[in-house]
Amino acid sequence: MDWQLVAEGTATSLINLPQYEEDLPEGSYNMLELALSLPVTDGVAQELEDALKDAGVMDVKVVNFQNPHLQIYFTKGFPWLAIIVALVLAAAILIISWRLLTYIGSVAPWAVPWVLLAGIAAVTVVGVCLVRRAT
Repeated sequence: MDWQLVAEGTATSLINLPQYEEDLPEGSYNMLELALSLPVTDGVAQELEDALKDAGVMDVKVVNFQNPHLQIYFTKGFPWLAIIVALVLAAAILIISWRLLTYIGSVAPWAVPWVLLAGIAAVTVVGVCLVRRAT
């Protein structure tokens, strides 16, 4: 089976990725290559692969290619690119948040509870805005 490179770029170009969806024929074997800013561990790559499998992406494989490059292989059978984008962005946010929190904890341990409270407040405000917007 031959894998076709669908797109390559940085994590910031993920937003434009769903536009390629209609160009992919059903059943095609596709690959995304992402150049990330921060290194990704094999554990994080495996967690991303598991999340994509749980979402129903067919024949998915996430490879920690040349750190910090990830390759994501999948078979087209549904508009997966939007789901892949959402999960990659969620993983990136979690990784960056964790690194920021551990850095703040090492520099100013007293600030950690305040940062957590600010994060919870921000997520709450965004959630309320999204719910209001949907109704």
